[in-house]
Amino acid sequence: MIVTFWLNNLFLLIVVILTPILLLPNASLPVDLNTSLVAAGSYLKALDYFFPISTLFTILALYIVIEGGIMLWKLINWGLKKIPTIS
Repeated sequence: MIVTFWLNNLFLLIVVILTPILLLPNASLPVDLNTSLVAAGSYLKALDYFFPISTLFTILALYIVIEGGIMLWKLINWGLKKIPTIS
């Protein structure tokens, strides 16, 4: 019941944050952005010979997910300690 309450509140918060964005008209990205992304990809491909960029990005993403999970666990435990009947 508590988890459902928090998930509903999280969903409501996301909807409130995204509502102004969804009301905006459709926007298109500039053409130069695509060109710059392709150029950046070619630069990274040249560096991939010396440093395994894809492996480094994978390790970084895994690290961020693990640290986020630890922070979420600490947040849940902190929230449970704030409930008066649970010590």
